[in-house]
Amino acid sequence: KEMADQSFDLIFYSPFSHAYSETFAEAVHPRNACKNKEFLQKMLGSALDQAYTTLDLLGELFGAIVNVHNTAAVPQLNAGINGRLKLLLSSRNRKYVIENVGNAISTYIDLRNRDGKSQYRLVDETKYLGQHSAYQLGMAIFDSGDLHPTLLGRVLANREYLPVMVAKASLWSSKMIVCDLDNTLWQGVIGEGSVEHFHRRQQILKKLKSKGVVLSINSKNDEKNVHWTGGTLNQDDFVTSRINWGSKVANVKSIESELNLKAKDFIFVDDRPDEREMVKQGCEGITVLDACDDATWERMALWSEILPTQSDTDRTQLYKERAARGKFIAIQGKDHEEDEAQAYKDLGLVVKIREVSKSELKRVAELINRTNQFNMCGTRTSVQELADGLGKEQFVLQVEAADKFGSMGKVGAMVVTQGEEGLNIPVFVLSCRVFGFSIEHALLVFLKKSVGRGGKITGQFCETAHNAPCREVYQESGFTYDESQWVWNGGESGAYAEWLEVTEVVNQNLLR
Repeated sequence: KEMADQSFDLIFYSPFSHAYSETFAEAVHPRNACKNKEFLQKMLGSALDQAYTTLDLLGELFGAIVNVHNTAAVPQLNAGINGRLKLLLSSRNRKYVIENVGNAISTYIDLRNRDGKSQYRLVDETKYLGQHSAYQLGMAIFDSGDLHPTLLGRVLANREYLPVMVAKASLWSSKMIVCDLDNTLWQGVIGEGSVEHFHRRQQILKKLKSKGVVLSINSKNDEKNVHWTGGTLNQDDFVTSRINWGSKVANVKSIESELNLKAKDFIFVDDRPDEREMVKQGCEGITVLDACDDATWERMALWSEILPTQSDTDRTQLYKERAARGKFIAIQGKDHEEDEAQAYKDLGLVVKIREVSKSELKRVAELINRTNQFNMCGTRTSVQELADGLGKEQFVLQVEAADKFGSMGKVGAMVVTQGEEGLNIPVFVLSCRVFGFSIEHALLVFLKKSVGRGGKITGQFCETAHNAPCREVYQESGFTYDESQWVWNGGESGAYAEWLEVTEVVNQNLLR
């Protein structure tokens, strides 16, 4: 609870390590080798209650993935007869607690991850009992007092903790996987005959897609030869494809342009080292992975486990609708060259601005943390941080948008604080899905209407490497720069863009 104001990327929790839980330590201590089942149940019940309480708190206070251990019930051992005797005397009780703790923790994780949630992840200590003996795992690497490290600790660090941290550090912020086909998603060259699908690789990509990562194809092939017969994936799983004999660098840049993303948002997976090197050199910031390296797929599998489940609509469908929307605007723009507004009107844009409740803050935090291009101050936050400020002095606005092609989902968020001199905007983000529709200006018009002609609004812009698209927004909306912030000192609020149908669903009493 004392750390509730802090933010974490990953949490690892081992409730039953050594003597961390006194009742668990009693259950497996050699002196209790002859105790009956009721004693073990009592000790274990107390240890599990303590673990559940801590796990509940971790989930409540932090938005990070919680990696929770079951137990291999390996005691700390010293070499020689004493260590082996200690292991022998405790073997019956250790077997009991391994089975019962394993079942209890697995059940807890399943219950907490129901309804599509995936905040808890199992670290299975017991699988290493099949690779090493309990005696080996319990041996001290070196003695450092009561908490001397064992071989089990080193094994877990190298095989459980480190891979998850590498996956988090290297892949977490990526939005799209750009994937080759031949010898990457299947074995063989499809243009030369039959191929054998790599089902596990495709299953990993399918799971990442379900978590909001978008898939695309970049392959040197004849498009007419490509099919997914017998595969786990199919063409509909990909938001766009570049199947041609052109440069893969040019293809990546074409995908960037079509979907309004940056190379730094991409992971490029290919079996050929020359193609990987050319893409790495030609597309600054892109992450490049070797399709032939098992570590690539293990890392992406871990990524699929620790990514939170997306709480909004299918992101692949959103990007497909965006592409269709862009083509429509381009065509309409030619038909209405002198009337840009009419081209946008034909889209049928509908915008809803509303105040969010505490239960909706998870999605708001996701949107803020995923947004780079239109993020006024490059803000990163947590659900807890947003919740702590929610109340009379702070509220959060959310923008939803839709048009003739479908719902664009939740596309913008603004944190607003209320002080003696008026309103301040410390956080303001907008999805790149809706760039160019004047939705950012609509939010500011809404705030101006809320405070009235005599009100005051301040906002901050802190330049980052990626947020140039929002640099001019305050100035375009009638704000003036005053030393360290943008200020609107009242006056006419202005009107919403004529092509926007805006619905306001907000507690006006809170704003005034």
